[in-house]
Amino acid sequence: MEISAKSKRDNTFKILYEGIPKRPSRLEVIDFIIDKLLAGEHVTRIQMCSSTATVYVETETLEQAQKIVRENKGKHFITVDGTAHPIPIAMEDGATEMRLHELPPYVTEEEIRKEMACFGEIISVAETVYGPETKIAGIKTGIRQFISRTD
Repeated sequence: MEISAKSKRDNTFKILYEGIPKRPSRLEVIDFIIDKLLAGEHVTRIQMCSSTATVYVETETLEQAQKIVRENKGKHFITVDGTAHPIPIAMEDGATEMRLHELPPYVTEEEIRKEMACFGEIISVAETVYGPETKIAGIKTGIRQFISRTD
């Protein structure tokens, strides 16, 4: 896959649901964007990435995205089993996070960096672990994630 000079998300903010034990449904996410963030009239694209629990919301202009983030950052929570979990909202910074599933454990970080360099500068490579809500917290999942930037 060849990355062009225009390989970044413009006018985009992201909603991060990672770490929340029960993720909201597609309808709940849309309702949140429309009813809580009051962003409906400005939204041109909503992309839900289930593997990273991230929702990318593109608006007509950069200023609209920045205003939505500024007015909502740190204000929203989801309550699961009596515990309030913050819903982080941030500007998209141009970094791309990808996950490699079913990768054999003998594949090294250097091999991943070399093969994935086509996506831009590799900022980090890490193997994910099961979260504290599981009986096997801290055990590796076998999924490697890497973050790249094409600036």
